[in-house]
Amino acid sequence: MNFAFSDEQDALRASAREFLTSRYPPERVAEIADGDGFDVGEWRQIAELGWTSISVPEHAGGADLGFLEEAIVLEEAAAALYPGPLFSTVALAAPALHGDDLQAVNAGERAATLAWAEDDGRFPESGMATRAEQANGGWTLTGRKRFVPDLSSADLLVVVADGGVFLADRDGAGVEWRELPTVDRTRRMGEVTFD
Repeated sequence: MNFAFSDEQDALRASAREFLTSRYPPERVAEIADGDGFDVGEWRQIAELGWTSISVPEHAGGADLGFLEEAIVLEEAAAALYPGPLFSTVALAAPALHGDDLQAVNAGERAATLAWAEDDGRFPESGMATRAEQANGGWTLTGRKRFVPDLSSADLLVVVADGGVFLADRDGAGVEWRELPTVDRTRRMGEVTFD
């Protein structure tokens, strides 16, 4: 059994490292962390590299590579302290997306995140405090989610609620959000309330 990376995987790692080193050196990451945060205008560049759709099937507009290639890019992003919503979009939220929402993420038009921790910061073992109720041909969410990663950079929310998993626009009607103070400003967290 061969556990070595293929030449293509090594090339992917090298290109990811080169891009991140040149675009996000430590001084720039510190400047972003101490400033207003990640410029969402830079998100499209990540999509153009194909990083938002590495493990997405080809028929859905992705590169159809796999989890290992996705992990290579995520590892390099973590090593560079990349301050954008790559992990929250690709690893946490994208597996729940499909159709137009997935296409928008693949194209870099939207970034997504997962809102799962309840108001007390935990995932409850029995029943969610965040509720989803059917109304007027759609769904209404009520409740609060905390410690939502990259909330200030991601405009599409995958929300775990009592009754299932739902999509919500971060800036939609009845949605309020704010950043939470964190020790590591390169990993911004937020709180979102649905009313």
